Amino acid sequence: MRVHTKKQNQVELWRIIMFVPFEKEDLGKKPFVKNEILFNLFHIISQSETEVSLKTTDGNLIALCSPGRSMWLWINEELGLNKKSELLVLLAGELLGKNITGVVAEQDIAGGFAACYAELMNAKIKKDHGLIAYSCSDVIEPEGVKGKMLPSHESHTEAIAKCLAGFSIDAHHVESDLKSKIIAAEKMIDEGNLYVWYVDGHVVSTAKIGYKVAGFARINTVYTFPDKRKNGYASALIAGVSKIALNGNLTPVLYTDMTNPATNKMYKNIGYVEKGRLDSFSFIY
Repeated sequence: MRVHTKKQNQVELWRIIMFVPFEKEDLGKKPFVKNEILFNLFHIISQSETEVSLKTTDGNLIALCSPGRSMWLWINEELGLNKKSELLVLLAGELLGKNITGVVAEQDIAGGFAACYAELMNAKIKKDHGLIAYSCSDVIEPEGVKGKMLPSHESHTEAIAKCLAGFSIDAHHVESDLKSKIIAAEKMIDEGNLYVWYVDGHVVSTAKIGYKVAGFARINTVYTFPDKRKNGYASALIAGVSKIALNGNLTPVLYTDMTNPATNKMYKNIGYVEKGRLDSFSFIY
């Protein structure tokens, strides 16, 4: 009987699992499609420049990362704990020296990879806010909300720029000058996918259909001026843009901060259903 050493077993496991370049078509294959809403951002990452773009030959793992951004990592949930652990160890070794800034994945996967990679890279781990993924198939429109939804217009540029600056602070804790946000606002208006809620001649809230791909429409850039909140403006606006997506045979999807109960309640109240949760970790080198 042949006796295998630990090193021989690891080599044989490597041959079986082997990482190969990811291809966009992989997002339409099993078993990934079962988690397509939770990992919907894969569609947009795969269309831009990537620093990491890997999968396993058996299709049970996909890792994608834009330069300077956290890596998004999916592993087939049907795999056993031991198999998942082996994949995380091998992936960490494969990415040795890449200086990945962080990882976003389901809870046990994110923590497991973060621990493996931090140990290999002699890095520290910082836990960030997690995300909840939602989708909507039937919009529940709020009643009695003052104002109306409008497509963004050049006359709204300055107000939209202020919303973008506020969103940057709220979502990313990053302050930015208004001039750069005016340029961004002008671009969004030209693209035609940004909408505003308009009350008494003023923009009070924004929401955007960020991208349309693979039958989905991602809703983002949701922001309401602080002094205009708790009036139902964001709910009414998101309901409106979600109906536009559904009328175009697209499923609206979005991500929210796991630590914001008010926002999560709002989405559920207008018909959004939770599709899973993701943890996020940053690496400090």
